[in-house]
Amino acid sequence: MKPRPSKLRRRLGMEWAGVALFATLIIVGLSWWGSLSSFDNLVYDQVSDLNRPSAPQDILIVAIDEDSLSEYGKWPWPRDRHVELFDQISKTEPAGIAFDILLSEPGDGETDQAMAAAMARNRNVYVPLHFVTPGSDGSAYDIKKPIRPVEEAASGLGHVNLLFDEDGAVRRTTLCFNDEENGAPWLHLMEQVYRGVNGGPSPAFGAQQECDKPLLMPYSKRASFSTISFAAIANGEVPSDFLENKIILVGATANGLGDQHPVPLGDGGTLAGVEIMANMMGAIMRNDFIAPLSFWQQIILALLPTWILLVGFWRWRPRTTLLISLSLIAGILLTSGLLLSWRLWFAPGAALVGIAAVYPIWGWRRLQATSDFMDEELQTFHQSKIDIPVVQKTLGPVDVVTGQAEELTHAIAHMRDLRRFIADALTNLPDPMFVTDLDGNIKFANKLAKTGLQDNVQDLALDDMLMRFVSPDDIGEVKEYLAMDVQPTEHDFVDFTSQKGEVFAMRRAIVQSDEGERRGHIHYLADITELANAGQEREEVLELLSHDMRAPQAAILALLDGQEESDARSRIEGHARRTLALA
Repeated sequence: MKPRPSKLRRRLGMEWAGVALFATLIIVGLSWWGSLSSFDNLVYDQVSDLNRPSAPQDILIVAIDEDSLSEYGKWPWPRDRHVELFDQISKTEPAGIAFDILLSEPGDGETDQAMAAAMARNRNVYVPLHFVTPGSDGSAYDIKKPIRPVEEAASGLGHVNLLFDEDGAVRRTTLCFNDEENGAPWLHLMEQVYRGVNGGPSPAFGAQQECDKPLLMPYSKRASFSTISFAAIANGEVPSDFLENKIILVGATANGLGDQHPVPLGDGGTLAGVEIMANMMGAIMRNDFIAPLSFWQQIILALLPTWILLVGFWRWRPRTTLLISLSLIAGILLTSGLLLSWRLWFAPGAALVGIAAVYPIWGWRRLQATSDFMDEELQTFHQSKIDIPVVQKTLGPVDVVTGQAEELTHAIAHMRDLRRFIADALTNLPDPMFVTDLDGNIKFANKLAKTGLQDNVQDLALDDMLMRFVSPDDIGEVKEYLAMDVQPTEHDFVDFTSQKGEVFAMRRAIVQSDEGERRGHIHYLADITELANAGQEREEVLELLSHDMRAPQAAILALLDGQEESDARSRIEGHARRTLALA
């Protein structure tokens, strides 16, 4: 018979399924809506700060800094200042130039033409375009290109959009922007510079199926890029060799110009837009952008620790479960850091919330289910308790669960005493008895059943027990009795002679659980040796008396045979025959 699960096991199974479903939905929901992005960003900032990449030495920032503003005056400057810069740069051979200054509004015509001509005297010069949102005529955005002379003089255009997270920090970027109206993507200004310098798309661009997919930028340490003041170059104070084969990024770094943005450097400071571009250019050159895991990869990794813990709830002790829970939390953070070193980002927030939520919720539901079960079982116990001489201590005022635990302790002590009471009673029975399970193995035998047996009878097979106890002449009859599944009332016992010549009457009874399930049999052997001996003596006496009574009567009848008929003879013969019949 297949065992049925207990009521508590069924209750805990349903509670476990509910907790598992709840935890799974919480993790999936948090991952889907990105509700923990602030926490994940904080973890990312701290972990990424442990291993900052080195800044490429061939990237040079030409900064519109406080020194340049002091020399040339407040911003914006006349465009002939930029002409001076490009004229000085044209005296050397830089690898490429990114002019991170918007030139979408026309100025003086001659100055604009002079600036375009100065740009044209340099190779691989790229200028930015920008987007105005919302756009005109109901469009989502308008594209603002640089003025036509600059656009025609430049080697290419690229967007310089910044992606801001919820906390305002710039952690992500895209290598292109898909123009929904024109159907062609606008490459990022740094990707354009890379292509101009290297003659083809960057490996990072080629690895992306969708170039507008956000990528995390690995920032180098602050002030790690080579930087020269705009005024120093425009005034010819920098040797030409210093600019040779450099990728020059021209942009504003002065705080008053407004091009400062929060970045994940861990110090809480901001970084100029051109320095952000420099970090992006370094990531493109090193091909070490950090790719966030796909949604399903994120879900699987976030669910895995929680489900390990859920499965462990059925296998581990509470102390072990607590230690493994702490280990899983550490493992989640370690996995996030390890994947980050492999240029993959696993946001650990949802996984940590899953562990933090499932442990107390399961503890609460398991405690509630156990409390309800103990309360119900204790009520049943008190209703069906057998009174035996046991001292019960008075319970003091405590909380519900502690009170139930104390009641359960007393109930277990009562059952232990009751078990000892029954064991003592069975052990000291005046006749042999033993208990077998459904497989026919001895599970208990009292003292008299063990008498004369050299080894322990525990788990001894019933047939072996009978072979040691029953005489060979009666073993077959005993086995036939035991083979009957239902004991008929006219044959509810069997008597046999033991190996020592004792006579026993054997009875068998079924052991059943409280639910009516058969668990085994009790075999009771009543010693009827004296009764059997008395019966045998009675038979012998009766046979003796019968023989002694018949012999004289037969002799009388033999003497009367041949005698003359008379009244006395007839009367004697009648009495003799009557006595013979009685015998």
